[in-house]
Amino acid sequence: MWTSLNGPDPLGARCDSLLSRVEVTGGRVLVVDDDVSLRQSVAQVLEDEGYTVDHAPDGVSALSRVAENRPDLILLDVLMPNMNGRQVLERLRRDQETADIPILVMTAVSGLETNQSMALGASDIVEKPFDL
Repeated sequence: MWTSLNGPDPLGARCDSLLSRVEVTGGRVLVVDDDVSLRQSVAQVLEDEGYTVDHAPDGVSALSRVAENRPDLILLDVLMPNMNGRQVLERLRRDQETADIPILVMTAVSGLETNQSMALGASDIVEKPFDL
């Protein structure tokens, strides 16, 4: 189970909830995490739920993927090489073209990290580790 600011939630339900804000069902999700096994596992769960999934291993790649094919939802890790999740979140929120994309932040660091991510415009936060 995922644990979000709103309590335990299955992955599909959390994504459905965020996507309902923009009236998208079975949309395109970008999963951004430097942990390849986590990225693949999350992608498999989302694909089984009917979503189209793109992947990015770091923040720089994430921004490139967003520019190539705008997602309906982004699942974004915080601690990554090259460009961390907070930097990606900040850039996406400053750009008029991407400011409205729901972003679900995934982090193993709670407390201050959670507050900073929400202040930067995260739609919600889930704490790692979580069971899929």
